[in-house]
Amino acid sequence: MSNCKAVILAGGVGSRIRPYTFVVPKPLLPIGERPIIEITLRWLKCFGIDEVAIALGWRGAIIQSYLGDGSRYGLKIRYVQEEKRLGTVGPLCQLKDWIDGDVFMMNGDIITQLDVSMFLVAHKKANALLSVACKVHETKSPFGVLTVAHNQVVGLREKPTYREIISTGMYVLSPRVLDRIPRDQQYDITDLMKTLIDEGKVVHSHLFEEPWVAIEQTGELVDVAQNREWTTWADSLEHQNLQKLSAVKIEN
Repeated sequence: MSNCKAVILAGGVGSRIRPYTFVVPKPLLPIGERPIIEITLRWLKCFGIDEVAIALGWRGAIIQSYLGDGSRYGLKIRYVQEEKRLGTVGPLCQLKDWIDGDVFMMNGDIITQLDVSMFLVAHKKANALLSVACKVHETKSPFGVLTVAHNQVVGLREKPTYREIISTGMYVLSPRVLDRIPRDQQYDITDLMKTLIDEGKVVHSHLFEEPWVAIEQTGELVDVAQNREWTTWADSLEHQNLQKLSAVKIEN
């Protein structure tokens, strides 16, 4: 996969995971020995993504200072600093001169093993303006659920499980949608999605089975950080990328 660029949204204040984020921005919280955003960069590099833009907000200078120009990950990193909240897709307006094809965009608090190459291929095949990476989410009710008609119980399901398809905060956007994003105002991916749906445009859903976690609560951070499968996988990314970088140096 070549000529694909990625955008990481890293501007949130992380209010739901305080007190950790009073000082450290959420993308720099560690999973094992590495922060979330470093793991993300190494994962993207495994799919041949060489250029990444990071949309910064609260304490963005700390993230920029830590990651630098991206060369130690074999990447080129471009930074966009939000002076005011622009929402989850608004920052793309500042990247129009940089985006030259389909772009992979994701929230900066995600740890996942999604196959990005397959996602991009599915987006192309669907001829979509926007593709959404989705998972099946199951919620088990702790209660017996009644079906009631005219004050009479006519059915009972004991602690049923509800299955829903959810957005995972990862998207592929066609450059054709950039002109639909208003400049210098808050505009979310859900706003763009609703607009495209109302217009009858193709919004593709890409259902995937690979592991995925959004670090939205303290418990999720602790669970992933203590999960040996996640930390072993994160360590393997560094070895894969070091091998790739060594191969490039040998070829050159």
